[in-house]
Amino acid sequence: MTAALSGAWIALLPKAIARRDAILMEITTASNPPPRTPLLIVHRDLRNRQSIRLVHQWVLETFAALVRD
Repeated sequence: MTAALSGAWIALLPKAIARRDAILMEITTASNPPPRTPLLIVHRDLRNRQSIRLVHQWVLETFAALVRD
């Protein structure tokens, strides 16, 4: 996204994220990209740390908000 905002590249971004910045513009394509499943991977030794759990919760809430918007 940073490269796209700087004008250096084209980026494949979810519309919900791209809509947040007026500099970005949608480019129509002949077909849609395949659906992607987001993954959140945490090493088992770290998954119970409070800081990791907080980030995990933030990621879940952020994705849920993107789906609602």
